[in-house]
Amino acid sequence: MRKINYMCLGLVLMLVSLIGMMACEKAADKKEAFIFDSVDYTDTTNMLIGSELPRILFANKDQVIVENRHIYIYDLKKREMVQSIDMVAFTDRILGPDFKDRCRSWVISDKEGERLIFSFSQLEGDNHKYFTYSLKTSQLEEVSQEVYLVLRDNRYSCQTFEPGDITRYEDRLDYKAQIDDQAYLYLVLSRGDFSQARVVLEDGDQYQVYSLFK
Repeated sequence: MRKINYMCLGLVLMLVSLIGMMACEKAADKKEAFIFDSVDYTDTTNMLIGSELPRILFANKDQVIVENRHIYIYDLKKREMVQSIDMVAFTDRILGPDFKDRCRSWVISDKEGERLIFSFSQLEGDNHKYFTYSLKTSQLEEVSQEVYLVLRDNRYSCQTFEPGDITRYEDRLDYKAQIDDQAYLYLVLSRGDFSQARVVLEDGDQYQVYSLFK
């Protein structure tokens, strides 16, 4: 009987040791959250619309992700901007000085709006870097070009407006995102001033207007 008890005790100790080792490995593998610098809304240069027009990266009935030099994530339920990503500060942190000079960036979202995918390419040479960022876990990860190409081919996409598409809303309409069979989200822009940007969620005969920065 005593021999059996010793055997049981030994098995328990081995199990506890194994669990401890697995916990340590899991803790070692866990990455720290990547915290982006927020956009300074008081800097008027951030609120200008340049030669590349703002675009919708993702939209559903809960949130919209918009790019205009930087990245903006707006919660439609809360009617507030919940996160912004300063792309200048981001590139300064993750790219070396030799790479980020004369560098072109491109940002896309997955179809679920849970992950942003970043591509950085130097205008001269064949140097590229690719990253993914999880909006759920705040994890930033560098990925290969092969992984990036798969993500790019399965990205979220929306339509651009043609003249005369919509007459209900004022100002310029540059992008529309189809949410479902009856619901659409429109990005409405004032000339040159991104601080006046609005999105319109149209669901059947009903529609709501949201000011991104008010």
